[in-house]
Amino acid sequence: MSLVIQVEQNKDDVSLRNSAEHCVRLYAEDAETVQPEQMIPKGKHISLNLESSGQKEFYIEIKKDMNIGLFAQHTAEEFDMKLIELDSNKEIPVGVERTWVAQHEHDDEVGSFSIEKNGDLDEKKLQAWISKLLSEKGVDIFRMKGFLSIAGESDRFVFQGVHMLFSGKPDRPWGSLPRRNQLVFIGRNLDEHEMRKGFEDCII
Repeated sequence: MSLVIQVEQNKDDVSLRNSAEHCVRLYAEDAETVQPEQMIPKGKHISLNLESSGQKEFYIEIKKDMNIGLFAQHTAEEFDMKLIELDSNKEIPVGVERTWVAQHEHDDEVGSFSIEKNGDLDEKKLQAWISKLLSEKGVDIFRMKGFLSIAGESDRFVFQGVHMLFSGKPDRPWGSLPRRNQLVFIGRNLDEHEMRKGFEDCII
């Protein structure tokens, strides 16, 4: 798993995007492999060795209070990745999350986009929308993933899917974090406007 850790990371969108673009350039360099139980260097392109089965721990040394940015080519949900404060064994809450998706420049039919919306979702409307979407466009959806805020549920709901296959499960509690939704779609001939409207119709 490729990863770059940026220290003193600001939370505004411009700073996050600038750091993401810097990390893309770092990804072009050879990655330094980090084994479980080792310290992760900051500001470098590293590859976490996840080949062995089971849960793994890696360490980040932070000597003072600061915001750090973890820029990866996968979402935290895909690897059940969490930050734990070593002394207290408490999970460190995520301040902000962003997903950037690359456009396929050489194939006009294949593309990707993300939907980010605050608010809770009506579960029945959401289920109906997903069912309709997969039945009509599933063959053209190469990948979908993200997290959802379902009304009445205290935990985030994370999901992923390939074509007509869809799976999801409750994740960590929302706690004091703003309840929001983030979906990423990669596929062929996807009608972004129609899909956005269909999803927004599920928001209460």
